[in-house]
Amino acid sequence: MKKFIAGMSMGLLLLALAGCTTSESQLSDLRSAIDEGKNCPELFPLLKAISSSEVASEEAQAEMRKIGCFSISSERTDAQRGAVDPDSAWIGVPGGESVDVSEACETPAARAAQVIGSDAAEALIKKTLENCSTVNEWLSALETYPGLMGMVDGYIPSVTDVQVACINYPASTVCNDAEKIGL
Repeated sequence: MKKFIAGMSMGLLLLALAGCTTSESQLSDLRSAIDEGKNCPELFPLLKAISSSEVASEEAQAEMRKIGCFSISSERTDAQRGAVDPDSAWIGVPGGESVDVSEACETPAARAAQVIGSDAAEALIKKTLENCSTVNEWLSALETYPGLMGMVDGYIPSVTDVQVACINYPASTVCNDAEKIGL
């Protein structure tokens, strides 16, 4: 009986690991297709193949947003944004560089990254846009706390993040800076 239970336990463990491998493999396939230059309609079936309950799904969605594939009918924008300033730390941001983040900027960014649900985080996002002094400082905070905008660790911020955040708060300090640098 012990051998039977041990065998069943091992079988269940292998089955669970196989599921993880499948999601990781599917994420790897998506990343390979992105690197090959496939367009958004070609990439969405690969994204949909990844179970939405998996951590890999969050990473896959972040990869898609990073290249501008927000829907199946989107067109990739990563090449155009990357051409803006190839030396920029932030995709599509001219003169983008990582800077030290002030406490006034970092505190609400860290709190917003911990909040579940965009409605609850909205006041904190606004506070970061008001308390960070420049686009570079805000994007540096976003790189450290990607959950601020619903992204996952390893996310590389881009001009899209600034544009999305500034839709609701165009008069904020960061958005005024964005306007000055042509975003």
